[in-house]
Amino acid sequence: MFQGIVGHKEVCQFLARSIEAGRVAHAYLFVGPEGVGKMTMARAFALGLLRGDGGKVLSVDVHPDVVFMGRDVDEKTGVLKGEITVEQIRDLRTRLAHSSLLPSWKIAVIDEADMMNLSAANAFLKNLEEPTPKTVIILLARDMRSLPETVKSRVQMIRFGTVREEEIRAALVLDGLAARDVSLLVRAAGGRPGYAMTFARDRKAFKDFTKEIAVRAAVLDAPVHERVRFIDKTVKGAKSAALEEEFRLWRIVLRDRFLGSLGLFDLQSDSDEKTKAGDINHATKTLKRMAEAELASKSHVDPRLVFAHFLLS
Repeated sequence: MFQGIVGHKEVCQFLARSIEAGRVAHAYLFVGPEGVGKMTMARAFALGLLRGDGGKVLSVDVHPDVVFMGRDVDEKTGVLKGEITVEQIRDLRTRLAHSSLLPSWKIAVIDEADMMNLSAANAFLKNLEEPTPKTVIILLARDMRSLPETVKSRVQMIRFGTVREEEIRAALVLDGLAARDVSLLVRAAGGRPGYAMTFARDRKAFKDFTKEIAVRAAVLDAPVHERVRFIDKTVKGAKSAALEEEFRLWRIVLRDRFLGSLGLFDLQSDSDEKTKAGDINHATKTLKRMAEAELASKSHVDPRLVFAHFLLS
């Protein structure tokens, strides 16, 4: 049922038991960082529900009773809109109100549910307060703090953490990648199998990622005024998802710097050891201050002050 899932064994077992025992909740909230496997798990869970009714379902992507929803693309700019709107939720409610086309479950998967605006979240409450039979809603979110308590209290929450490097490594080896490539991708993924698989398939994405790491490594060694400029340009007014990604990149940079200070260049995310060596005490102090900064960022502190805490120390 959950073949191909990298990590999250306990979640797989819990959802499989729920299907087998007929104790499926009407709504779930999958919470965790980007790239850890929430959408992959949602697809597998939906497939398991449909097959559990005896259906010979090959894919949920084209199933008439499965709806995937997320932020719409702005027709003028071609980029994703900043939020999920109330109009989208009303459309979803209409679709869920209709009878299923096949004699099985109706399933809705809402990606980036934490991007619902307040009006959308309030409209969505109707679906949670008055669930229809054999309908399951799966919300995916990176930051549950953005969801109203009225929504969170009406769903079954499942948390997704990062995945052990050994599990990601095993999945990449099965794909037939060279040993050196596997090591680089595993370290770059930072416990997120989605990133590792994306980098394995799309080497341009991996190259772009290594450039982002190089930019931040250079900032770490730049004069104070350049670091201040970087902070102002990169994190001023940034939303929680962008800050989470920025911290992810800095964790890799500072991990490399720490490993370089120990002379462990073969464990770094790239092989350019010339820029990674440094004082171990300073590397340790910076890592500690970044952890403090990341904690402060969850308390709505100005992002510029948060990043200044470890980049200007």
